[in-house]
Amino acid sequence: MSPRVRPDFASIARAGGEDRTIAQIIEHYCLETELARRLKMSDRPARRKLYREVYEELFAKISHHPQHTRPHTGSEHVEAQAGLLRTLVPQGGVFVEIGAGDGRLSIAMAGHCAQVVAVDVTATIADTTAPPANFRFLLTDGTAFDLEDDSVDFAYSNQLMEHLHPDDAREQLREIYRILRHGGRYFCITPNANSGPHDISMFFDRRASGLHLKEYSYGSLAQEMRIAGFASARPMLVRKRKSYRMPLGAARAIEIVTRMAERLPGPSLRLNPKVRALLGVNMLAVK
Repeated sequence: MSPRVRPDFASIARAGGEDRTIAQIIEHYCLETELARRLKMSDRPARRKLYREVYEELFAKISHHPQHTRPHTGSEHVEAQAGLLRTLVPQGGVFVEIGAGDGRLSIAMAGHCAQVVAVDVTATIADTTAPPANFRFLLTDGTAFDLEDDSVDFAYSNQLMEHLHPDDAREQLREIYRILRHGGRYFCITPNANSGPHDISMFFDRRASGLHLKEYSYGSLAQEMRIAGFASARPMLVRKRKSYRMPLGAARAIEIVTRMAERLPGPSLRLNPKVRALLGVNMLAVK
């Protein structure tokens, strides 16, 4: 039996700029939820290999996947991220990007840093004339990094944490803590569960059931960071290329108000781009 889309499907599609047919979205959903089930049911050793396999299968079978049809690493997008990071990363420091993809962002940071390391599960470095001398790519199994203890000033990941099995996310956080120097910082950007789901299951379910294996709130991510050993974890409000510290209590209050507002009649706040941007989890942890 084919899954049914949510009653508010049209509103969600409009808000997200989704222009595929319902049949294509159902095809995507059926495959992604099956791949997610494989990851959730597998043990740790199997997941080391499975992460790469499931994404290769997804992108090979779903030719209309947004990864194929929408620009994700255009120069403007990369420069916007780099502009923000240059305000946070100490000049002349060691910068590590986790889940670096083609490495464009790490390469863009090379002029600001003494050393940049792009970490990913697959080696797909961007086609550039030549990577900078202070740039290197590091292959990982998804959680472990071949880097020395206390050797990194700043670590960064964007839209990565939600794709990890919760056990692997905890292991990765401990590994990030290990490689950071005392006082080093980790900036994690991930979708907020309170405005989700944010994967393909947004059209069908109330909670993420696709390859977002777990979506986090400000509170739950701060707790995971503390468990990993970080001295502090502070939400950051990001606007263009600037960031502002926000008390954790204020961020959690925004989440509570949004959840309460969802019970009221009228348009969903989750579909408001400004509300979704405000709820996006931007967390800065300090070792």
